[in-house]
Amino acid sequence: MIRLSEEYLSVFYDHLHRKIYDFDVIGADETPVEVNKDGRPAGSKSYIWVYRSGGISSRHHIVLYEYQKTRNASHPVRFLKDYEGIYREEGKLKDLKTEERLKQRQLVIKPLVDALFAYAKQYQVPVGTQGKLARAVTYLLNQEKYLRVFLENGEVPMDNNASERAIRGFCIGRKNWQLIDTIRGAENSAIIYSIAETAKANDLKPYEYFEHLLTEIPKHMEDTDRSFLDDVLPWSEKLPKEIKKTNKRS
Repeated sequence: MIRLSEEYLSVFYDHLHRKIYDFDVIGADETPVEVNKDGRPAGSKSYIWVYRSGGISSRHHIVLYEYQKTRNASHPVRFLKDYEGIYREEGKLKDLKTEERLKQRQLVIKPLVDALFAYAKQYQVPVGTQGKLARAVTYLLNQEKYLRVFLENGEVPMDNNASERAIRGFCIGRKNWQLIDTIRGAENSAIIYSIAETAKANDLKPYEYFEHLLTEIPKHMEDTDRSFLDDVLPWSEKLPKEIKKTNKRS
C-alpha cells in the first residue's frame, strides 16, 4: 500500500492540497504518534496534523493529514502558506505584540468573522428542527458571543471543533497499531487517512473511492496535464454512482 500511495495517491493528495485553498475556512489540529525508526531515541513523540476545510454550510469538504516530528506552530503556517482565509490571516499575527495583534484582528479578521455569522444567519432554522446542519447552525449562533472573544482580547487564541472531529479516526486507529515503524510509513499513512476522511466527509464510500482512484490515476501518470485530477475529486459529477452513499446527511 505504501508503494501505491507514493506512486499514485500522493499525486491526488497534492491536488487536494491545492484545492483546499478555495475554501473560506480551514481549521487545524494535531495528535501525537510514535514512529519507531525516525532517527531519534525510542519513545520520541511525532505528530499527525489534520487540516479540514469548509464552513458549516459548505457542500464540499477536504481533510488532509500531514506527518511532522514536532507540533511547532510553523507547520500549519507552512502547510497553509498560500491560504488567504481567517486562519491564514491569524497566522500572520502570531509574532505581533498583544496590542498590535488585537488591532489587526479588528481591522482584518473581524470583517471575515462578521461575514461568517451573517452567512450562518441566512440558514437559521426554528428551534427543534432536526438534522446535522440545523444543529450545527444553531450551535454556531448560540456560541457567537464566545467565539468572538478572541476579537476583543489579543491573548485569546482561535479554536475549532471540526478539526478535532476529523482526527478521531486516526486516534482510534492508533489504539490498535500503537506506533508507526518508519517515517515513510507515517507520511503515507497521512496521505491514506487524508483521502479516506475526505471521502467520508463528502458522503463517499472510502473503499470504493480508493478503488476508483487506483484505477484512474495510473492511466494518466505520463500526462503532463494533470487536469484529469479534477474528474476524481470527491464532488465530481464524473464519479461512478456506486461510490456515493445513498443515505446523505441531513
